[in-house]
Amino acid sequence: MLARTASVVALFGLLPVLTPAQGEPANLLCNGSFEFFAHYGAERLAQVVADGPESDGPDPLLPVRWTWWMPKPGKMARSADAHGGQYALSLSIPQGAPGAVWSLGQLEVTPGAEYSFGVWVKGSGSVTARVIGTAVEGGQKLGEVSGDAGPAWRCLSGKLKAPGHIRMVTLQLQVGSPATAVSDGSLTLEEGKIRPGGESLLIPGLLRPPLFT
Repeated sequence: MLARTASVVALFGLLPVLTPAQGEPANLLCNGSFEFFAHYGAERLAQVVADGPESDGPDPLLPVRWTWWMPKPGKMARSADAHGGQYALSLSIPQGAPGAVWSLGQLEVTPGAEYSFGVWVKGSGSVTARVIGTAVEGGQKLGEVSGDAGPAWRCLSGKLKAPGHIRMVTLQLQVGSPATAVSDGSLTLEEGKIRPGGESLLIPGLLRPPLFT
C-alpha cells in the first residue's frame, strides 16, 4: 500500500489593512511567501541534515528565516508550483510518520489592532495556520484556521485582534500525517487602523485588494 502524502504550498503574510486613501496593504512578513531559499553554512548544515527533514542532496536549499520541527522520513523541497511568485514550500509526510510544524517569528504587532491571516494550500492532507502571541506567562494562541488541501488551490483564512498585552507573535504552519502539500499564499496578518481608545476603523468592504476570496 502506497503512503499518502500531502503537498502544501504556503504563502504567509502580515499586511496592514488600509483604506483606499491609504493605498494597498503590504506584506510585513520576511519570506512569508517562501520565495527565498539558501544553502546553510557547514557548521549548521550537518545538524540540519541529521535531524531532518529529508531533502534533495547533501547541501539542500532551505527557506530563509523559517524554523521547523519535521523529523524524517518527512521530506521538504522548493517547489515551482506556486500560487503567487516563483516558489513555494512542498512537504511530503508518509502514512504513520510524525507531522510537521514550520514557524516564522518573532513579528511585532500593534495591541488592539485587527488582523487577518491565512494560507494557500494544494495537494492532500490536513493543514493548520496558527498565530501564537508571546506573553510573560508563555505562548498564547491568538488565532487558528484548519482545513484539508485538495487538487485545486484553496485559501484557509481567519481573523484576530491583538490583545493589549501582546506585542510579538509567531506564525506557524502545521501539516498532519499523511500529507503531500504545497503551500503558497500569505499567512497574512493585516493590521487595521485604530482610533484612540482601541476602536477599529477597519471596514471589510474597503480592503484593497481583497486578500482572500
